[in-house]
Amino acid sequence: MTVKDISIDTIGLSTRARNALHQAQVHTVGEMMEYTEESLSQMANLGQKSVREILAKIEEYRALEVSPGPEKKQP
Repeated sequence: MTVKDISIDTIGLSTRARNALHQAQVHTVGEMMEYTEESLSQMANLGQKSVREILAKIEEYRALEVSPGPEKKQP
């Protein structure tokens, strides 16, 4: 499973943010990562606090996506 396949239900979003994303047919981190601050601001039932919360999660998961895994030691 990749970062993009993680359900938004399991990443610690507030109920309001999670429900608004579900209403917009966003169910995974990958789908959530396609949104910008502008597009989130236009989403129904999302205020600035929820937009900032979602953007923080997007940044968190983008960092996980590009961070290298643990180094493997050569025998």
